[in-house]
Amino acid sequence: MKVLMVLDREFPPDTRVKNEIEALHELGYEIHLACYTRMGREKQEVYNNIVIHRKPISKFFFKSGVAVLRFPFYFNFWRRFIRKLHQKHNFDAIHIHDLPLAKIGFEISRKANIPFTLDLHENWPAYLRVSKHTNSMLGKLVSNNAQWERYEIKYCKLATGVIVVVDEAKERLASLGIKRDKIRVVSNTINYSRLRYEKASFDRNT
Repeated sequence: MKVLMVLDREFPPDTRVKNEIEALHELGYEIHLACYTRMGREKQEVYNNIVIHRKPISKFFFKSGVAVLRFPFYFNFWRRFIRKLHQKHNFDAIHIHDLPLAKIGFEISRKANIPFTLDLHENWPAYLRVSKHTNSMLGKLVSNNAQWERYEIKYCKLATGVIVVVDEAKERLASLGIKRDKIRVVSNTINYSRLRYEKASFDRNT
């Protein structure tokens, strides 16, 4: 099975992502990773057990990420990037790291009829509540926390599977109406071979 992971930051480094890739490779999966680069790194390279696809990101698109739920520029950057990769490589599953790009993961999964895993490294709405850049006057105008909370619930429900880091995160999502049996706890210290991908069909009217 060929899996596309999507990470909206530079790679390497990211220990959690690296551990997941290694575990899935050992299980026989072919892993590709899409990420941006602001450091002029190679657009494509083979790194250990992964094919990395990088797209240079301008300062404008990078800065627009904080306002992604109000303005589409950041989504548009990733949508074009991921669609082009999928057309070329025909992935069997898509794995989105962290909440912001969940919408893009679902769009691709629905169109291609492939599973979509949402891997939440942290409680994103809680992070934004205390983040310096979203508590400035401008930040409050472009990033609405209640909107992010609704976004999290929506895409956790639409995902084929949801991965969280701790049991407390699983309980929080279950309390918000996310089906408990599709939430998996994968800590940063345990065996990542617990990860599984399965073919899934999607209701295009969802």
